[in-house]
Amino acid sequence: MRRQVRWTSDRLGDHPDGGPDRRPRLLLLCDFRPHEAATVIDHIEAIRRWSRYDVFVLPTFGDIPADLDLQAFDGLAIHYNLVMSNAAYLSPMARWRIRQFRGTKAAFIQDEYRFVNRSAAVMRMLGIDVLFTCVPEDQVHLVYPRTALPQLRRAVTVLTGYVPEELLALPVVRYEDREVDVAYRGRRLPPWLGSLAQEKGAIGDRFALDAPAHGLAVDISSREEDRLYGSAWTEFIGRSKAMLGVESGASVFDFDGSIEAQVRAALAVEPDLSFEELQRRFLADVDGRIRLNQISPRCFEAAALGTLMVLYPGSYSGVLEPWRHYVPLNKDHSNMAEVVDAIRNPETWRRITHAARQEVALNPRYSFRAMVETIDNGLELGLTAARTISRLKFDRIASRSLARMPYARMHALGLPPAVNRLRFLMARALQVPIPSPIAIPPRSSRAGGEPPGLRAAVRYTRALAYWAIRPRLLPWRLLLANRRTLPAELSEIGRLQDFGARAITAGSGSPFAIVLDRQLQEVRIVLSGDVPPSATPLTGPPRDLSWATRISLDLTDPWLLPAGWEGTESRRLDGLSAIIGARPEVARRLLSGSAEWCVVAILPPSSRQPGGVGDVGSGSLEPPAMAPD
Repeated sequence: MRRQVRWTSDRLGDHPDGGPDRRPRLLLLCDFRPHEAATVIDHIEAIRRWSRYDVFVLPTFGDIPADLDLQAFDGLAIHYNLVMSNAAYLSPMARWRIRQFRGTKAAFIQDEYRFVNRSAAVMRMLGIDVLFTCVPEDQVHLVYPRTALPQLRRAVTVLTGYVPEELLALPVVRYEDREVDVAYRGRRLPPWLGSLAQEKGAIGDRFALDAPAHGLAVDISSREEDRLYGSAWTEFIGRSKAMLGVESGASVFDFDGSIEAQVRAALAVEPDLSFEELQRRFLADVDGRIRLNQISPRCFEAAALGTLMVLYPGSYSGVLEPWRHYVPLNKDHSNMAEVVDAIRNPETWRRITHAARQEVALNPRYSFRAMVETIDNGLELGLTAARTISRLKFDRIASRSLARMPYARMHALGLPPAVNRLRFLMARALQVPIPSPIAIPPRSSRAGGEPPGLRAAVRYTRALAYWAIRPRLLPWRLLLANRRTLPAELSEIGRLQDFGARAITAGSGSPFAIVLDRQLQEVRIVLSGDVPPSATPLTGPPRDLSWATRISLDLTDPWLLPAGWEGTESRRLDGLSAIIGARPEVARRLLSGSAEWCVVAILPPSSRQPGGVGDVGSGSLEPPAMAPD
């Protein structure tokens, strides 16, 4: 990384712990990796350094630290390198805590052509108020219609990258001292992303084939192992006379993943299908329908370092003009000789690179400071935080959170990642013999039934052993009588109890509720947002379940279910239902758990609605009202 890691603004407000003159506090969640692509680190650092708000950068992957009080912040933003719809990046617990946050919630998002519907669904569940998108303003309504994000207050279009100030401070290498004529690092992207994505690999492949005939010294690769980051990438650009490039983005938006599935299926049968044939079969009606052509961050980097850009023609977000800021290379490479002449002519090279540096790289409009001003104006944070936090306490939490991240753990103790990976595998192996109440994964992750095998047998044995040594909590007779279903159901309930208890400890309340329906003689475990308004809350766990004959799950929001669940769950728990009929006191103890984990409410007899506990799912997707500015 280019500078020492800092987690808070360089200048916190005059009253960091409160007071009428303090600045609003913004919590920025990100997957912070010191050696990640420079543009990612630059983006995070720019917000921290130049925002008019007091910014607190939290490196996180999975859970948000339990001892961090989110209500100490006026706003919360999720960086684009945290994939919101992926539970590995943002765990269900983190999603729940963000959903319960009452300040302004914002999300940065890039590569928006992927799993669009999933991204919109999780943002709707989180209650995102402000979206910073790379989709052009006139296209935003096609990607994020009001029906998909009804709570969204505004969408702000930003670029994928800006000019890093550190590059402008570096000396520009003279034309004569640059040892490589043309350089490029690209990626081969899958065909379902459309024709624009294919250009990223095509420009390098075709140019590398043509270069020997023109006597050019090139360094061109689209292999992942040849990609460069940090100072190596900066040096790579600086020692090259010219850099190839295309517009960033993709020309196909796959909203539900169906296009990718169709293309994958076709390639599985006919691996040698050309892109043109795949485009004809599957992409003809969607390729280019939504425009996401953007200027790439590497264009700003090349302009700042005085490297000539050789690009396929395009709009480049209205920033670059052909033959003024870059040399246009026809997509069929038919003007290759003209391009080579421009690269070999020092005067042409100096004229174009000088214009690009002066009018693009040095233009304040494309600086990270300008980006941060756009972000600040989009957020419009007020003073709404209910509590306070000190810089010292946050620094401790952030440093501890970084140390727990997978990237940091793989480089822990100064050991090579391979050694650390072996260390973690051995630690996991030592956990295998230990009895556990949650050893068996939820049924939804075993769709169609988990095939018999050693892993399934070990999981079942661990769960069975846990309850076998606790006969006071679950008598052996009941355990043996319901051994086929009960261990798995108790594992599922145990996961919900652990999730709910941790959420309560973190100050976010539990996402789960137990609804007692005496008229149906049923105990239902639901999401707290699905508890009917007519239900009466109870204090503490239920005291008597002798009237009940059935226990069921009715979990309607997949984004809030603990790790291991896939989709929603609405079904009867046969093993627990058998126990509640035979020994209601045992069932009551099992449902109560060892710590408070849910809300308990009872339905009056007249409030029951056919089919369930009210309108299933309607409450779980509604985020809490945002505190007024």
